[in-house]
Amino acid sequence: MLPTTTPATAKINTTPVTAKDPAGTDAKNPAHSAKKVDLTNSCTISFPAEKIESASGGLRRDLVRLYRQLRNHYLSAHIARPAGTSTIEQTLTELGLELEAYLTKKHLTFSFERSALQKIFDETVARWNKVVDDVSGNPADNTVSQAGFCNCQEHTRLQAAMLPFWFTNAGLTRRILGLSQDFTYGIVNESMRVSATQSDAYAMHWNMHNDDRLCEVCLGYGTGGANGYYLMHWFMPAPPPVHYGCRCQYQIITKQQPQP
Repeated sequence: MLPTTTPATAKINTTPVTAKDPAGTDAKNPAHSAKKVDLTNSCTISFPAEKIESASGGLRRDLVRLYRQLRNHYLSAHIARPAGTSTIEQTLTELGLELEAYLTKKHLTFSFERSALQKIFDETVARWNKVVDDVSGNPADNTVSQAGFCNCQEHTRLQAAMLPFWFTNAGLTRRILGLSQDFTYGIVNESMRVSATQSDAYAMHWNMHNDDRLCEVCLGYGTGGANGYYLMHWFMPAPPPVHYGCRCQYQIITKQQPQP
């Protein structure tokens, strides 16, 4: 399993943060520079990264098993596609319910609704189906949307491997790992955004994952707003992941003490 950094799930802050303007521009205008995010007696709520990685690992394990059966001709593409879709859907349901329980315990509002996460689900299913097509020898096209989405070290190395890598056993396995991780992080971060809105939270915080996948886009969002803090009425970046492999997380900032 890839190394993870687990953010604190409940951390009390006491220091005000001076903000940039809502668009993330470090303007000289006093009206902008005077804005602050007051973190005095605030609380940071973050879904534990180890739970995300656990869900990702379970999905990856099940999809890799299907991939190997397909590759060894024990399974047809006709069966592998819906079997993978069912596995992804099961992960969505289990993770969604776990999120609902966790956020409710923190006295936040969140009701798991499949419709709010449909886009993430559909994109993940499309990536799985592309893997199945490439393994079964019926690719819909000759491209793989996997590398080149950012300038981080991780993707620079992968891009250097050139396109044929993604059609090898190692490349196909890596694509399954990637779609599993992007799916679980995407579900959690979108759910945190929805919960923050429903719960009338004070702000959101873009928590950067400082590994070799950190890119300029991640850094921009992690230092924008007020050093990565965004009041709920400000411009706010779309929830991570912002590129394949991104493990940044959205954290909810409240002015209430969460339950332990």
